[in-house]
Amino acid sequence: MKRNLERREKPKWDTSVFATSNDPRRLSAPLLSRFFVVQVEPYTYDQFYGITLRLLHDRAKVAPTIAHAVWNTSRNLRNCVRIGQLAKTEEDVKFLIDKFVTLDGEGN
Repeated sequence: MKRNLERREKPKWDTSVFATSNDPRRLSAPLLSRFFVVQVEPYTYDQFYGITLRLLHDRAKVAPTIAHAVWNTSRNLRNCVRIGQLAKTEEDVKFLIDKFVTLDGEGN
């Protein structure tokens, strides 16, 4: 008995791909042409502060200090979370900011 593979229905997938990039200029033109690019505005201080307080709700005592310090250095919410995981006091926050957070937003 011969199978007729031509009649077999091919599966269809309805998919979407979402991607993010800190700097899309570093992507190759052929890759970038496959995406619809949406430029997102940077956070305002009030937005950044509010997000940090929500992310660090369990560190309410140092969260305002972290938000202010990171805003004035890297403006990177990931740094807020990293510092929030380590800092228990305002002195800890100041130490971590001084030692590990740079203006380009990366921890050394």
